[in-house]
Amino acid sequence: MFMIFKLEKVIKFLLYFFVFILPFQIKYILIPSDQVYNEIAIYFNYLILFFLLLFFFVYFYKKNKEYKIPKYLFIIAGLDFFIFISVLISPNISVSFFKYFLFLLSCSLFFLLINFKYDFKKILIIFIFSVFIHSSLGVWQFFSQSDFSSKYIGKAMHDSSVLGVSVVELSEGRFLRAYGALDHPNILGALIFFSLVFLIYIFLKYDFNIKLKILFYFVYLVNLLGLFCSVSRSSFLALAVSFVIILFGVVAGNNKEALRKFCFLSVISLLLFFSMFFVFKPIFLSRLDIDSRLESKSINERVEQIDHSGQTIKDNFWFGVGFGSYHQSILDRNQNLEPYEAQPVHNFFLLSLAEIGIWGFIFLIWFIFYFLRKSIFFGNYYITIGLFSGLFIFMIFDHWLWSLPFGLLFLFFILGLTVSLPRK
Repeated sequence: MFMIFKLEKVIKFLLYFFVFILPFQIKYILIPSDQVYNEIAIYFNYLILFFLLLFFFVYFYKKNKEYKIPKYLFIIAGLDFFIFISVLISPNISVSFFKYFLFLLSCSLFFLLINFKYDFKKILIIFIFSVFIHSSLGVWQFFSQSDFSSKYIGKAMHDSSVLGVSVVELSEGRFLRAYGALDHPNILGALIFFSLVFLIYIFLKYDFNIKLKILFYFVYLVNLLGLFCSVSRSSFLALAVSFVIILFGVVAGNNKEALRKFCFLSVISLLLFFSMFFVFKPIFLSRLDIDSRLESKSINERVEQIDHSGQTIKDNFWFGVGFGSYHQSILDRNQNLEPYEAQPVHNFFLLSLAEIGIWGFIFLIWFIFYFLRKSIFFGNYYITIGLFSGLFIFMIFDHWLWSLPFGLLFLFFILGLTVSLPRK
């Protein structure tokens, strides 16, 4: 019993530390590449996760020697089997095996989150304050229009004058969007979205003294400001949809105190939104103008990506082009393209279907909807639906949750937290 108690303390410490460093892309590159999709590296967050899982599975074995295998493990096993098949037929087998190893670690993280007793509120607060660091950095990038690089936090420098950097193009010039210390403003916006929904959950569920309330409201406003500075349309949409869902849930719950808190959050959110909109109106209108040069180019590229994904799916329908090999398949099919031009299709579902084939895709969708169905019929269902709604919006409009090592890890982290959301 003493050993189990010690293991439990070590696991909790490593888990809380892992959650804090999760968004930081600190890595040691083993095999470099022109694009991150074909890069093989040791990521600091995955390294911490590896040691965390070693301790966890020793603890789990000692505490659950007669463990009854739940249904979802058979679903994950099916998904794992067909991903492994796709790895074996991949044209870029070293990258595929590397990504397959990351997939196994990510699945194990999901298993840990739903089978280990930890302080759920503490996990959320650590994650929120970690995102707060990125939001603060993003706000500075946006307002100062400057940036820096640092290997200690896994951050590259972004210059608005360089092609490929995410900007808003105005008549006055190119305006840098907020990255934080992440790979893209849309990823920053997505992380901030989840931090805001978790903050709303904390506001509605818990009571704090006045000092903590002021601190949490400050963090909420900075994170919300960071979302605006990312100028991520998918994040704006996800937050708007989630706000409506949570409002209906709070009203249906007939909890006057929760409704009062949510109305106050809504008012300060709208005030900040309209203040930012009027001050930076040209930037936001440019992102909404589909006839502008950059937006028109982006739309055309995404249409081409969908066409290419359709052809790839048709040619590799049963087992896919290979897990993690979609980028290489574009280069193989179009040898005149530069590596930075070969972008994955901006849709999680099309990309995963193209890489792992129809059988793996069926198990992937089964896995996601299995837990969605189990989650929405319990207390706090409106928070769960709000989180899943945002997740599906990011899946529909982007690819990073599948294509990037961080995205894969973050996907299973969010699924694990959503499933573990305390029931009432």
